[in-house]
Amino acid sequence: MSNFPRLFSLPKTKQPTPQVNPIAPCAKEDLMKNKKWLAFLAVSSAALTGLIVLLSALIGQTPLVSGQKGQDEKDQNESISKMRATFPVVDYLQTSLQDADRRAKSRKYNLAPVLSPNTPGNVTEAIFNEWAEDLTALPIEKSQVVVVGTVVEARAYLSDNKQAVYSEFTIEIEKIFKNETGKKISVKDKMNAERQGGIVRFPSGVEQWIFISGQGMPVLQKRYLFFLSYDSVGLEQQKSDLSILTGYEIKDGYIYPLDNPGGGSHPIATSYKGKDEKSLFDDLDKFLKRKLNDSPKKEVQQ
Repeated sequence: MSNFPRLFSLPKTKQPTPQVNPIAPCAKEDLMKNKKWLAFLAVSSAALTGLIVLLSALIGQTPLVSGQKGQDEKDQNESISKMRATFPVVDYLQTSLQDADRRAKSRKYNLAPVLSPNTPGNVTEAIFNEWAEDLTALPIEKSQVVVVGTVVEARAYLSDNKQAVYSEFTIEIEKIFKNETGKKISVKDKMNAERQGGIVRFPSGVEQWIFISGQGMPVLQKRYLFFLSYDSVGLEQQKSDLSILTGYEIKDGYIYPLDNPGGGSHPIATSYKGKDEKSLFDDLDKFLKRKLNDSPKKEVQQ
């Protein structure tokens, strides 16, 4: 049984104003006791109330209650469609083609079952957790790898038990700020990084879109500063596959956050937004030099 309580559920009907189910007492009590909670939000994309809740989840806010004002339906649809287009898609039956190595890599996602193969219509699942709670705008110390690179490939995969989805991105490295993997990496090398979420297409043609609230997905052929870590909230500890802790898109010399935790109030969303890339890189260099001076005997690569 999943340890992740389902807190909100909007019916998958075409009714104009679906109702949000109340929080179960046991789930609410668990949230008060444990800050590292996960919850799922099922949204019907046909209803305005669903769109308001979904848009709030996408930008990393607590879901809005029915009746609150927001953008009009057209603007919401455009924002949601733009976000959705960045997520890789995987066919539910494609797992039969996966080799042993891919299945082993996918096994760590077995702990987050959210897929609903028998759902009658398209559905969206938002995972709410506190993934950014302990992160700074530059989470260097929590990262094993910090690199600048371009995304050259993006694919979605199912967990080994076909109950969850994650996306894997291939990054062509341009600049290396930190590498504590114990493996040599060089400019022009390609490396993979993962992020929970993606879109699953079932044999019926129905699609299920899963994302973590406040997290975006890198886009093909775009350039980013990535903070990569072996640790990922809600997953088993491991030391083989890197996940995207957070990142910043670098476009025309300016910085745009990949993620938007806290509804845009978190330092990740505010500290470097719209600033030039030199200021960001200078801050990274200063931090790393200071860290090196504090620990002169510690090697960058281990």
